[in-house]
Amino acid sequence: MFFFDGKEIHIAAIERILLKLRNIIELIKLCDSVRLYCCSLLLVYESDKIGKLNFKTDIRIIDFAEFQTRSGDGEMYDGPDEGFLRGLESLVRLLGNLIRENKDKIKETPEKEELEEEEEEEE
Repeated sequence: MFFFDGKEIHIAAIERILLKLRNIIELIKLCDSVRLYCCSLLLVYESDKIGKLNFKTDIRIIDFAEFQTRSGDGEMYDGPDEGFLRGLESLVRLLGNLIRENKDKIKETPEKEELEEEEEEEE
């Protein structure tokens, strides 16, 4: 499992990824008439050897096979890419479930405000 180091699930990393996914969802909602086909999400988190909360997270949209603004007949697409949004929202739901299923194993989780401040500093 991506967030499991052999001892524990890194809930704080999942929470950071969730914040970034929610930001991407809001951005995609603003992209009127854009369609993303056959692409992938690269989720990255890097931790120190101690396993403390000293790590960075990142998400990239990669492997663009097709990026379109018009359909095959030349018509402009209308609205955001609902299929891509559905995939992102499914990932948010799955990661949220992972957190809920492992609440009893959480040792140290920073507050949401702290995470948002750290994310702003990284950008």
